[in-house]
Amino acid sequence: MSCVFCTNANEAGTILEEDAHTWTIQHPQGQTMIVAKRHVENVSDLDEEEWLRVARVWHRAERELRASTGAERVIVLKLGVQTPHLHIHLHPFARTATRDEIFLTLAGR
Repeated sequence: MSCVFCTNANEAGTILEEDAHTWTIQHPQGQTMIVAKRHVENVSDLDEEEWLRVARVWHRAERELRASTGAERVIVLKLGVQTPHLHIHLHPFARTATRDEIFLTLAGR
């Protein structure tokens, strides 16, 4: 299976930030993704130092996403079904969004 992140991360969206261990990518559907550069599928596949690096980027990116969108909350998803390479989706939502609205949005409806 070909991995978009390993072959060309630019194909996954707009790279907002990059360091030695992660990419922060703006997904075409509007959410932000934090992507580990090393090809692993799960957080538990990272060593502790790698996880701390990803977590720091996630923390910073979530703050920036809230500030740029005015969102009061961020819903976090880690799936890896279509692309089994560790990437964390950050979806901005208003505090007033209902559970049903959130799930419909996440499902692409």
